[in-house]
Amino acid sequence: MSYFYKSIDKQAVKGFICEDLRVFGIKVPKLEKLEKKSVAESESQSGSDIQIHSVDARKTSSSRMQKNRNGLVFGVPLSSMDSIEDPNIGHVPKFLANIRQYLSAHLDKEGLFRKTGSVARQKDLVQYIEESEGKIREGSQVYDVTSVIKQFFRELPEPLIPYILQEAFVQAAQLSSADSKIYSLNLLCLLLPPSHLSVFRYVLEILSDVSSNWQVNKMTAHNIAVCLTPNLYHSKPNCKQIQLQTETVEICIDNVINIGVVPPSIMEKVVMLKSLEDHQLSNSSALDQSAGSGSVSLRRKKRSGSLQGLVGSIRRSVSKLKNKTSRRSSSVPTDLDKLQHVFDDAMPQHVPSGAADGKTDSGNCATPLIMHRFQERDCVGIFADKRSVCLCVSLCVSV
Repeated sequence: MSYFYKSIDKQAVKGFICEDLRVFGIKVPKLEKLEKKSVAESESQSGSDIQIHSVDARKTSSSRMQKNRNGLVFGVPLSSMDSIEDPNIGHVPKFLANIRQYLSAHLDKEGLFRKTGSVARQKDLVQYIEESEGKIREGSQVYDVTSVIKQFFRELPEPLIPYILQEAFVQAAQLSSADSKIYSLNLLCLLLPPSHLSVFRYVLEILSDVSSNWQVNKMTAHNIAVCLTPNLYHSKPNCKQIQLQTETVEICIDNVINIGVVPPSIMEKVVMLKSLEDHQLSNSSALDQSAGSGSVSLRRKKRSGSLQGLVGSIRRSVSKLKNKTSRRSSSVPTDLDKLQHVFDDAMPQHVPSGAADGKTDSGNCATPLIMHRFQERDCVGIFADKRSVCLCVSLCVSV
């Protein structure tokens, strides 16, 4: 498994994720907004810094932070809590680790997360947890503990599923096929801020342990989702939205093994893009050396544009190729012929001398030989600009 927490090029992974989600018709914020959210999560945010869809939610969030300003566990940003590190999913608050250890001995109790317990005992338990920095008092009632868990998520300054991504989660629940829902929700979870993703995966593992004993405790994944969803979303939407939000949580509980894991199709694209960039950098360096220190004008210019722009070009190129092949006659050429046809369209009008031999004439063309197309018999050199690189990545992944 390729855990996102261990990914080297997280920016590239997110870029391809956004493009895949848009194929499903799911609107996601720009990567710049998501990155700002990840950077800002470690700071104490004011109510105006959080994107909230209702005035009531904004007032509630502000009052929570004012009430718990000096807390160590409740009402504190996840990234500010005392935590432990899970080697696969990242940092998790010690409080949740203690909760998991406690609940592991009470999975047979009927109505976990549904029964409320005593409000007075819960207040005392919250105070004890704050004073002991996340420990659970020995002898606590299990229903008081599960109610305190819901309070913990309800009082977070920012919901575990942030406001900026909640609409996208709802759109994923509206997809027609079950596989599409599972895949798109997995991708959306990878866009969560780092601490939120780690905690969400960890909590889902706890809830999965509870639901696996549903025949005894009567709490299926659906029943647990009904009880936990309002605390994870911090919102008071209409009936349709709460049902869809509940479905997203239920799906995540049932498919917890995929949460926080980068799908193989995304990893394949990232690896191929990295290989192309390394090859491009290598040939660029060779071109600079051949041009000499005095011929600055002949040196290859640095590639412009953001990574998301490059990924977008890849996606658009795939669409153009599909439209082009769909208009052809029933006699469909081979994959290699299609690949050659695309590169013929993508190559510059003026092909420098020596191109057929895989040699670069720096006086005629400043674009280096950045990649090769492999055939069974030989290896043909191709002069490619940014557009043809994108086409090659898409074709290699799709073929």
